[in-house]
Amino acid sequence: MSYNHGLGGTLPTGLGDLTKLRELELSYNALTGTIPTELGLLELAEFVGLDDNKFEGPVPDELQNMKNLRYLSLNNEQGDAGLLTGKLPSFADMPRLKELYLNGNAISGTVPADLFANSEVLELEIAIGLADNRLKGKLPKELARFKKLKIDLAGNEIVNIHNSLCHEKKWMGGLVGEFGCDAILCPLGTMGATDGRRESEEEPCVPCAGGEKMNPFLGQQYCDGETGPETGTKYSSTSESGGGGSGKAKRTMSGGAKFLIVAVCLGVPLTLLVAYRRFRNQRERIFKPGDKLSNVNMAPKGGGDETFDSEMSSQWGGRYSADKQRSFNGGSPRRMGG
Repeated sequence: MSYNHGLGGTLPTGLGDLTKLRELELSYNALTGTIPTELGLLELAEFVGLDDNKFEGPVPDELQNMKNLRYLSLNNEQGDAGLLTGKLPSFADMPRLKELYLNGNAISGTVPADLFANSEVLELEIAIGLADNRLKGKLPKELARFKKLKIDLAGNEIVNIHNSLCHEKKWMGGLVGEFGCDAILCPLGTMGATDGRRESEEEPCVPCAGGEKMNPFLGQQYCDGETGPETGTKYSSTSESGGGGSGKAKRTMSGGAKFLIVAVCLGVPLTLLVAYRRFRNQRERIFKPGDKLSNVNMAPKGGGDETFDSEMSSQWGGRYSADKQRSFNGGSPRRMGG
């Protein structure tokens, strides 16, 4: 039931009675209110997608009762239309969770040291999208429990990464082994134009003229207060939408501004420009799940995680597999790589 756009109202608490439900996909609608705590009663569910609605309030702690959940996406790309708030849960009691997407909300506090603490899949690739929120502080050393983590934290107010994490060579698809902490987030006083981090030899983290005073957070995409070359627009490290840091509004501005000049020069109709920007906004979020999936039989068939991945690849027309295989090289869609 995704991409309905007109499906409004609130999520009924009666969803908790559907105890045999394996998949819940209600993304890209106009659902409002809070996410009901009764959702945690769906102990057999493996896939929950609620992207781009207008939910408010915290992520319920009761979701941690969903012991079979492998995929949870609550991204928000609608600006201030609806933002999840409160602290970031640890998701410590969800042993099979492999993909978590909370980009573009207003989640605050710090990244918890016990994030995924009791996971049974730490040896596998895990994707966590937390970009454009209001997370502060530092990344704790306890995150070294992840062996193949891909995490998007750009656009927050992170100020430090524990040094031990800079030696996790398999993180970020192996890029940490090449570029150290720069592959996680660009340092204070610098910018990473692609995604607030270094993804290739050709796209290093670039020092800003104002230094740390003007760019006080890790993972920024612009030099605060400096003028953008394409539009003359001055950028600020404080965004009015979503989170802090480089800000979701500016992340959209970069791709849109570049294309605007090209569109004007070529005389492309405004309708095509709008369609292009909507397409770019959707596919350039690194960990964004992308085009939503529907009508999937999520019933387990006796296999482990590799069997599950194979089933998802075949049942979803290869989209899940393609998302997993994308790398973080420059120009790649901002999705989870493999």
